[in-house]
Amino acid sequence: MVFHKSNFAKKTTFLSQPSNIGKKEFELLLQFLSLGPLFNYKPLTFRTIPYHSLLQSVRLKYACLPEPEKGVTIASLPKRIIPKGNAGESLLSHILISKYVDHLPLDRMEKILKRSGIRIAKSTMSDWIQKCTLALDPLRLALQDGRSGSK
Repeated sequence: MVFHKSNFAKKTTFLSQPSNIGKKEFELLLQFLSLGPLFNYKPLTFRTIPYHSLLQSVRLKYACLPEPEKGVTIASLPKRIIPKGNAGESLLSHILISKYVDHLPLDRMEKILKRSGIRIAKSTMSDWIQKCTLALDPLRLALQDGRSGSK
């Protein structure tokens, strides 16, 4: 397992000299004592974004003041991978990476998410994976065309 030091916050702990050891013995002890880094793990965290705040911050309303009979126009929602779905792009990418890179079965992923306080059925994740596959199909085709054109 390889850990890169830039991924971890640097915190140095200095040892104080015990009262029952002399200064020379303590310095000699420090020369032979090699303290390696301590690796901690931060469990999965989920952030819920209220849908109404997303609508308020994204959708703008426009009105043509010289022509009030045209009414008010509301800007459309930004395109999402799953229209009208409640899964954000970061959660979808986490599920795809866990499934296809880490080879994690959906039932095991369901249990892991449940321990984190998020209840998502494996059937729902399966539907999301299918919709992500359809959304990513143009990318797959472009990569295939690029690969066949380079031969």
